Amino acid sequence: MHRLRHLWQAFASHFLHEVLLHSLRGSLLVGGMVMLISGTGAWKYVGNSMQAHDMRRAAAWSAHVEPSKVLVVAIDDTGFDAFYGGKSPLDRSQLQRMLNVVASSAPHAKGIVLDLDLSPVPGDAQEDLLAFFKQQPARWVLAEPVRKVEDDSPTRKAWRTSLCSAGVRMGLPYLPTEFGYVLSTQQFGGALSDVALRGDAGCSLLPTESPAVAGALARHTVLMSPDYMQQGNVLPFQGDLALLGASIAALDPTWVVVGGTWGSSDLLNTPMGERYGVQLHAAVLDGVERGEHQSSFLVQLLVAWLVVSMIGLQIDWVQGLMGTYVDPWVASLPGHRFLKLRLWPIALALLVFLHVTLVSELLAILHAHTQYWIGSAETVVVVMGTLMFVWNWGLTESSAHHTVSHVWHASFLEPVLEDWRSLKQALGMLFARIRRSGGDNTPPVGKLRAGFEVLLAGASLCGQTVLPTAVFVHHLFFAGAH
Repeated sequence: MHRLRHLWQAFASHFLHEVLLHSLRGSLLVGGMVMLISGTGAWKYVGNSMQAHDMRRAAAWSAHVEPSKVLVVAIDDTGFDAFYGGKSPLDRSQLQRMLNVVASSAPHAKGIVLDLDLSPVPGDAQEDLLAFFKQQPARWVLAEPVRKVEDDSPTRKAWRTSLCSAGVRMGLPYLPTEFGYVLSTQQFGGALSDVALRGDAGCSLLPTESPAVAGALARHTVLMSPDYMQQGNVLPFQGDLALLGASIAALDPTWVVVGGTWGSSDLLNTPMGERYGVQLHAAVLDGVERGEHQSSFLVQLLVAWLVVSMIGLQIDWVQGLMGTYVDPWVASLPGHRFLKLRLWPIALALLVFLHVTLVSELLAILHAHTQYWIGSAETVVVVMGTLMFVWNWGLTESSAHHTVSHVWHASFLEPVLEDWRSLKQALGMLFARIRRSGGDNTPPVGKLRAGFEVLLAGASLCGQTVLPTAVFVHHLFFAGAH
């Protein structure tokens, strides 16, 4: 029991030390390097890669045994050739026949989302299709592919106005991408899935109604379902309407998303490989239906600090052994020096890699079973930053923190008070014309030196206490809010 209590005190001390080191009393070197790295495109690429890894592992651990209630009706190459004659835009009368079967076979669906360009086509049966949508306007969400105001036309405006006034919802068919990959954690406001989930007529959000394109395409956090991106619930349409209707009725979907999977023009790169846009819109809907949600910034930091604390305990143990069996002979025995200065940093790097991999896998299991995603990117950057700049690859001797109280005083209270006392004393010397005599080996402190100390002590207090605390609070309540 005494050993467990000692281990708990050691862990609590390490954890508090990490909290103070990364929030209230920070290192300018660590903070500066983290800010520099996090603002680069390279780090954004690494962060996106970590997100993709998280999604892949969550899909691999997924425990979902029943199929999703979000159904994709995919017009594949066979259906495109056999039913639509291999021509695009799709024949409107044929499309109406197909959509009539979809609507009548899914009576309980919250909505039917069409990831197809149904804007007016000269000489086609557009009026009949408009009348069909207006029969049950609340069921349909149509795609509006115009991005810019100058791309609009009077005919298209009249078509959209007619549908919107009847209550048919419309959304943008676009998905946000970065570095050539679809972002699985963000969606555009006014996109198909966003309009479908809000349940209102999203016509006012279309950029064709206003030149404020950037506002219309603002991003917000919505997680795609990793399970759906991995395997989905796709029903290929190959031209047989009877089979299509029977299959939809048997599945009784909550949402139906209709789109094209012919050719390769709508293929997008995802963490699971190439997927069609219609599958990704459905993955957003499935994510919301399953309750996919992302952890707060604070939770991500807590996980990172826990990992660093666990590794710190192990470093303490190894350094204690080395202090007994290796350090006394480092100066005289080259082999011991090689172990201390070369092999130990490599072993620590491997230890850090194993911990990060294990934690990432555990977080993926949690995500798969609870739909609660704690991203591993924050853990990686905190652990790697600590490894390089605080532990110095294991070459810096760890501080001996025996109790939580000792950590509070040694890591936070005493350094802050020391800065404050020096600043206060230097200000007194500067304005009260006090000249402090030096000690045995310290020269006297004049006004010029006192003024210089005011600047340095103030910079230390602001840079290592005020600024880290302000940045931490800002990220916690603003930048990190989800």
